[in-house]
Amino acid sequence: MKKHIKTIALIAFTGILFTACSDDDDNTGASGINYTSQNVTLASPSPTEFWETAIDPADPSTNKVVIIASIPEITTADAVIDLNFSGSAVMDDDYEVSNSMIIIPAGSTSSSATITILSTGDIEGDETIIVTASANDGNFTLTPFTETFTILGAGDYINDVLNMEFDWEGEVTFEDDFSSGVYNFCGMDFDILVFDAAFVDTGNIDAQTGDCPEYLDFDATTPDGEYILVALLYENPYADLTLAAEVPMSVNYDQEFFTTSGTIEVAGFTTDSPDGTQIALATVTKDGFNYTVTPF
Repeated sequence: MKKHIKTIALIAFTGILFTACSDDDDNTGASGINYTSQNVTLASPSPTEFWETAIDPADPSTNKVVIIASIPEITTADAVIDLNFSGSAVMDDDYEVSNSMIIIPAGSTSSSATITILSTGDIEGDETIIVTASANDGNFTLTPFTETFTILGAGDYINDVLNMEFDWEGEVTFEDDFSSGVYNFCGMDFDILVFDAAFVDTGNIDAQTGDCPEYLDFDATTPDGEYILVALLYENPYADLTLAAEVPMSVNYDQEFFTTSGTIEVAGFTTDSPDGTQIALATVTKDGFNYTVTPF
């Protein structure tokens, strides 16, 4: 009788053991919770072609690409999708990405990443950005995705303008036994004259507005060659006051998208300088869209 009871108990224990072992999914280590794999799809509502010359940072439609990842229904786990970038355009030079992966958080059904196309002004042909994706998590499947975005006319725009600023802003405080005052150097009227290599005034690109500072630009309409920039003190209301203050002039120049930029400081003018005083400031050499600026 005892032997029979032991046999029944062993059979019952074996049944319990089999039931407990069968609660786990085969070879996965996962719990007995039912989980339905979600499929991730990617799409972009953005245009696939962008003209670099039309890029306006204030208008996202001119340089923003949005990649959207979505799943049919919410889950309890994050969906992680890796984005892969290739093509002739160079990341961080021609475009930037907000993130190299898209994460759909648990409880959400979509998320996105953004590509920002940069206006470089470089001399290049059309360039491509090829975007593909891969699933980072085995709990999700991914519909194959490949999209090509083209930066058009990247070589059609070359910035051939050299911007120049001539600034003599400053002041001097004068005081003696009879009077005192603060005199702003911008009260002195300077003109900027542009001479060719033979010291003939070109006339057409001079800066003679009476403003402080003065500005002038070299561009495609300027013939190639060497130019000498001269500051002419057109009118000095302080010449008879014997203030004896130095009036330095800063020549600031910049060519956007190029490394041509800098400042040249020129001395020589004073508050006592008479009308008509001229000082050569700098030399500009133009070769196509390339400029070289050197102190005179």
